[in-house]
Amino acid sequence: MKKCKICNIEIDEKRKYCSNVCYQIDNKKRLTDMNKSNIGKSWETIMGEEVAKQRRQTQSSRLSKNNPSTNPLTAKKISQSLSRYRKENPLVGEKNPFFGKNHTEEFKIKSSENKKK
Repeated sequence: MKKCKICNIEIDEKRKYCSNVCYQIDNKKRLTDMNKSNIGKSWETIMGEEVAKQRRQTQSSRLSKNNPSTNPLTAKKISQSLSRYRKENPLVGEKNPFFGKNHTEEFKIKSSENKKK
């Protein structure tokens, strides 16, 4: 007979834990310890550059596939809906978030320089 890793109750030879509760406790502890050792490290140092690059590409493609606005029909509906909303609720006067505020002189100079480039 074998003993559970968490509570030391005797269990079958094929199992590691006596119950799902013990499994969850050990899994949480293991993941916490693993995360503590990786704090401050980049994906490249943890997995290697190639694996990190592959993961980023996979995640990027997954996110773009799940974005409904990439469908031209959906994008058109969103555009029409937003246009209709803006016509009904214009940001004029006090409704405008920038109402009563002014740009700083520093911003005006930077903006002017950027436009000249």
